[in-house]
Amino acid sequence: VLFRSHYGCFEAFKNATLSEFHDCDFFIICEGDCLIETDITVFTAVVEASCQTILDHSIGYMSFGDKALLENGWVQSPVIEEVNDSLYITNNIIGIQCIMFPIGVANYLKGQFRTHKWDAADYFFNIVMRNSGMKMGIVHERLTTQADGFSLIDKTDKTFIKK
Repeated sequence: VLFRSHYGCFEAFKNATLSEFHDCDFFIICEGDCLIETDITVFTAVVEASCQTILDHSIGYMSFGDKALLENGWVQSPVIEEVNDSLYITNNIIGIQCIMFPIGVANYLKGQFRTHKWDAADYFFNIVMRNSGMKMGIVHERLTTQADGFSLIDKTDKTFIKK
């Protein structure tokens, strides 16, 4: 299987991180086609409740997206360690529609963006965060997903599994 790099998404994540990841406790990045699938007050409550858990469990990379591929439901983020009813530790994150990092990751992540060979953003984050020694967290039930639409990469219309 040949995986092509996706520069546009990578560049957007890189630019946002380098220019905006400072003077905050946590940094959230959303893809342009990210859809929040729950009431905004529920989303906000889950994000806020996860902050202390992220710090307590040395989670450096958190996803509020799906643990499975949106096209076919194949699980990509296995449970490595249960944390609580809302989230768990995994070793792979593909659903990066809405991701969050604690401020303690800022300098490491910026350094990786400046020096690491670029690739698709999801592969990049998985590689550099695995090498960081920090854990990766993901919600048990996705709060965000990707909008259906035409894929410039695959040159086809994409329809994703709905919640």
